[in-house]
Amino acid sequence: MKKWLGRIYTRVSVRIFGNRIGVVTNLLHYLFGAFLRSISLFKPWNTMRSASDKGMEIRENGYASVSPVLSEQFLSALSEKIDRLIGRPDQVIGTHTAGGILRLKDSFILLPELEVLLTAPELLNAVCSYFSSPFKVYSCDVYRTFPVETPIVEENYSLIWHFDNAPHSMLKLMVYITDTPEDRGALTLVPKHTSAELKRKGFWDRLKMDAFRSTIQEQARTLPGPKGTCLLFTPQYCIHKATLPQKSYRDVAVFLLFPSYEFSRFSSEVRRTLSYNFGYLANPFSGRPLRVGDE
Repeated sequence: MKKWLGRIYTRVSVRIFGNRIGVVTNLLHYLFGAFLRSISLFKPWNTMRSASDKGMEIRENGYASVSPVLSEQFLSALSEKIDRLIGRPDQVIGTHTAGGILRLKDSFILLPELEVLLTAPELLNAVCSYFSSPFKVYSCDVYRTFPVETPIVEENYSLIWHFDNAPHSMLKLMVYITDTPEDRGALTLVPKHTSAELKRKGFWDRLKMDAFRSTIQEQARTLPGPKGTCLLFTPQYCIHKATLPQKSYRDVAVFLLFPSYEFSRFSSEVRRTLSYNFGYLANPFSGRPLRVGDE
């Protein structure tokens, strides 16, 4: 009976909200969006548009790529620092190495210079254009993926095509710290329109995708780029998956962003919070995270 009710709830929630995170959390995010629209009457956020209007591209396709916005010198220094930190066993979470992934501990604490990525004008314009408001950072992570001959999927479920179970307002920023051609772990996703059709036809559970596999593979887009490339995408709208490199490794910084009435201010305390926030923003009014921890 419990499983039957759970399946009904999932179908109804996915149909109405596009996710199954809970009615209260969904309503809080919609109410917060209405709140931002109301105060925008006094703060002209709709003028926050980039010349190329990447925000419109994200709204239409579910993703956009912003060319490298930082200097080669900065990116090389950042890459070398990450390489040194990941080389220290006490600084990484290696419980998922069988799935081809390592996660850096205390990423925003150890790498405060990541803030520069979030203040580059091209990126600010794109994100503010999409939200039509300022934004706040919910979390910050740094990952390394590497080749594994036979990866254990149970150790890295992101290797399977999926949607993120997250509020409608979430935006993910992924920054390639290393050069990332197609064979080095470039992100792969299905554009928003096709993904929405597959969700309506019943695709939700990543472990039950056989009926949708051919369409997903036909419509998938791989997003390679040199180091510094910024990918903005809506993982709750676009089917996507991680791909392990065929050679070498790929380092990437990942931020979860949400609309706000003000921009984040990165004190040492805030950087610590963002390093430990997990999941998604459960309450946009109070800032309450879904969960806190190392993983």
